[in-house]
Amino acid sequence: MSADGLFVKYIIFLHDELAKRKTRMVMWTDMIYSSLDTKYWKASPQIADRLPKDILMNVWTHNDIGKDRWQDVPFFQDKGFETIYSPFLNKEGANNMIELCLKEGSKGILQTTWHKPQTAMDTVIFSGAKMWRPNQSYYH
Repeated sequence: MSADGLFVKYIIFLHDELAKRKTRMVMWTDMIYSSLDTKYWKASPQIADRLPKDILMNVWTHNDIGKDRWQDVPFFQDKGFETIYSPFLNKEGANNMIELCLKEGSKGILQTTWHKPQTAMDTVIFSGAKMWRPNQSYYH
């Protein structure tokens, strides 16, 4: 069995175990990237096409995606997955992901603290406020 086949089999096993417990699986989308640079993603359709479509795909980046439609979003949504987004610890990048999230009808933002919980609080608060009241300005 190929490495991709083994990976898909493992993900399906985890998915099914969670489903038995009435729990929905969430998966970081970089697990099926063929490139480590998530700004210039290379998601593998051979893997994505074989995964259960009720997995909630968490799209993330270390970079600011800008105002353009980010390629990960249509890749996963067009394959039938629901998405959430995880911006990095940058208010401008979080703002752009939140705007895309609202425009595309994503399930929401999962603003993590990543590996910097001691410096993440400003972005965590910003992301939460922006999701609840997207038309208000939060920049000082």
